[in-house]
Amino acid sequence: MFQLSPGEVNEIITSLFVMPLIAFMIFIVWKDLILPSKMSKFGAYVICFVLLTAPVAFTIKNVVILASSFRL
Repeated sequence: MFQLSPGEVNEIITSLFVMPLIAFMIFIVWKDLILPSKMSKFGAYVICFVLLTAPVAFTIKNVVILASSFRL
């Protein structure tokens, strides 16, 4: 069995709580920005891509750091 340091536990918890935040952000953008403006599908994809770039990069960074901390 392995022990996690407090920093690793913090990273895991942060990564887990970022996912619902991302989902809520998508919902808000869809409901309050895309639907009322009758934006095209291409425009909706572009705005979602731009807004989700930072959270996805944050999540990928944490997964890589977490994966490199386990010595298999």
